[in-house]
Amino acid sequence: MSTLFLIRNFLACLLIFGAVFFGSPGHAEGLLNQPWKVEADKLSRGDKENEVVAEGNVVLQRTGNPDRPMTIEADWIRYDAEAGMVHARGHVKMLSKMERAEARQATISLGDETAQMVDSTIFFPQTNIHFASAEARKEGEMVYFFRDGVFTTCDYDDEHSPVWSLTMKEADIDVDGFIFMKHSVLRIKDVPVLYLPFMAFPGRMSRQTGFLDPEISSSDRGGSGLMTPFFVDLSPSADITLYPAYYAERGPMIGGEFRFIHDYDSRFGIQATFLDDQLQDEIDDDYLDDGYLRTRSNRYWLRSKGDYDLGDDFKVLLDVDFASDPDFLMEFNNGMIGSEASHADFLNDFDRGLAEPSLPWRPSSLQLVKHWSHLYLGAETTYVDDLRPGSTPESTVVQTLPKVVNAGSLALSATRVNLNWDAEYVHYWRKEGVGMQRLDLHPRLTTPLALGPWLEAQATGGLRQTSYQMESSDKALYSGDTTPGRLAWDGAVDLSTTLQRDFKVRVGSWRWLNHTLKPHASYAYLDTDQEEEVMPDFDSKDTLVAQSVVGYGLENHFLIGGVSGDEEEQAYSRYFGSFKVNHSYDHRKDFQPYGNLLFDLDIYPLRQLRVNYSTALSVYGRGFVSYDLLTRYTNQRGDFLAADYRYNKDSDIHEINASGQVRLTEAISLRADIKQSLAVNNVVSQSLSVIYQPGCWGMQVELSESGGDRQLTVMFSLVAVGQAFGLGYEDNFSADTSFTTSTRPLEHDNF
Repeated sequence: MSTLFLIRNFLACLLIFGAVFFGSPGHAEGLLNQPWKVEADKLSRGDKENEVVAEGNVVLQRTGNPDRPMTIEADWIRYDAEAGMVHARGHVKMLSKMERAEARQATISLGDETAQMVDSTIFFPQTNIHFASAEARKEGEMVYFFRDGVFTTCDYDDEHSPVWSLTMKEADIDVDGFIFMKHSVLRIKDVPVLYLPFMAFPGRMSRQTGFLDPEISSSDRGGSGLMTPFFVDLSPSADITLYPAYYAERGPMIGGEFRFIHDYDSRFGIQATFLDDQLQDEIDDDYLDDGYLRTRSNRYWLRSKGDYDLGDDFKVLLDVDFASDPDFLMEFNNGMIGSEASHADFLNDFDRGLAEPSLPWRPSSLQLVKHWSHLYLGAETTYVDDLRPGSTPESTVVQTLPKVVNAGSLALSATRVNLNWDAEYVHYWRKEGVGMQRLDLHPRLTTPLALGPWLEAQATGGLRQTSYQMESSDKALYSGDTTPGRLAWDGAVDLSTTLQRDFKVRVGSWRWLNHTLKPHASYAYLDTDQEEEVMPDFDSKDTLVAQSVVGYGLENHFLIGGVSGDEEEQAYSRYFGSFKVNHSYDHRKDFQPYGNLLFDLDIYPLRQLRVNYSTALSVYGRGFVSYDLLTRYTNQRGDFLAADYRYNKDSDIHEINASGQVRLTEAISLRADIKQSLAVNNVVSQSLSVIYQPGCWGMQVELSESGGDRQLTVMFSLVAVGQAFGLGYEDNFSADTSFTTSTRPLEHDNF
């Protein structure tokens, strides 16, 4: 726009505003200082005082509030400055930091920022929400009403339909609150997929009450199924998610989850699932073919965990796990609230997961733990839910009511001797069968040995006293001594030395290698009178075997370092891995006194790759009696691989567990999971998933098999609907870099 044109329009504005205010210079100056200014190809006075009519490239801009800029553009505008009303038509645009609206015509109230628009499209940049409707009303700063509209979070144009959209009859939207829709239809491109009479979901990308993405499934046993989760935001630290579902062959199911976080060390989570099952096991249709024929229809699973920090290193830990039958967790292993998802959620939130789904005993426990600088005290009570009562007719499962553990370390003054101790009281109770109470005391003296500057040495000696009080519901089940006891002496000497050397290397970016060599030897002695009496056998502390064992081994640890970077080289170093060899000889044994030769290799060939291999080789011709191969790989692109191969000849363990995901393209990923027992050549579970996520939406199609039941599941992820909470399926696809996922036992730290 030329300078002459600007000057001409500016003078025209002065004349118009002067005429509006009866030619009064003061009136003209007052109007020019209004918080809105007008620019156009043509300006003229309207029918009313303080009214301006602008035509051609009209721009009405707010100038009085720089923190809330707003611009209105149109082909034609009538601006009533006194009433703060704008009537606009022809390529109307309303532009602000929070929204961009376009319409064929609009009536706008500048004071309260309300508007009525015809044939409009509205875009919210922060959430990438698009709305198009025949009729729209702006009822507040970020509040709208739409009629006969289309909603999506995908970018699109007039020539191409959005990848997904929701067409609705009516919609109420609050960008800082939530969105309600009536009579909406989910469309993939232009194809209608799902009708929803009512929907509610967040308008902003944060925690907000509303529906999450549905889960659609079809299985051999359950038939077609639909789950429509609903999220309730109670507060910034608490929420509820409901999982109503219906399966054609099984009936209605309801699930729920409550989460609460008080602070970093205090949180609580509970999940529950209930199913009114119309399907029962038959002799010719026995799930898992395990001989357990389920006939009950009221099926449930309740699981919960909680941690609470009372302050001053005093904590409470809660674990709850109850189920109606042993098949429930296996049948509903996959999906949003399946046993795998529940285990992953608790493991992520509480650093401890759930017991294996295949176990017919579900443990629940309450723990109290207190730490001091050199003292530990813990108490635990455990209840085991027996899902197959009567499978052991002569007794019931063991309950721990309670267990108390105490451990400590005390330096004896004026000496180099430490007094360490472990003490435990436990009551193993049975409703039917044999139970007991046990008190186990194990004090020890530990001291370093001064054997020279090149040798590290330590000696330990202790006394162990164990006392029992036996209990029995039937004298025929236990006829021995009701108060047996055991006394044991133990001692140990550990010797080791450490050698280090740096080596220059030139492999890729590697420039040096540090090798730490640690040979070590030990002697452990245990003498007990247990062999003279018949002792209970409830856990590992009940069985002590006299020994006189010489142990020896060699540890190798490696660090690598080098340079990285193209233009400016930067030095780096990282842990590369270790290799350990251990062996032992027990001269008290007359038959096969040599133990297995143990090898352990733990390396990180790449920063993203860890490989651990451990094996035991018999020196008496039995070959390899066990080996475990564990691998974890992950990269920034989103690929990962986790594979575990386990074999133990003595316990008949032979299995492989693997899961992996590879990103085939920018939008398509492939995921596979398998759990297989090679001992009986039986696939416990397996699944294959295709994940498609182009950006504004996502879909996972999963084909799974567990216990002979095949299931096809389809889960949608519409950005700004379910993913606003971070609860969508892709959040569960991170690689697990740990090698253990068991529940946390009541044990103390080493002193």
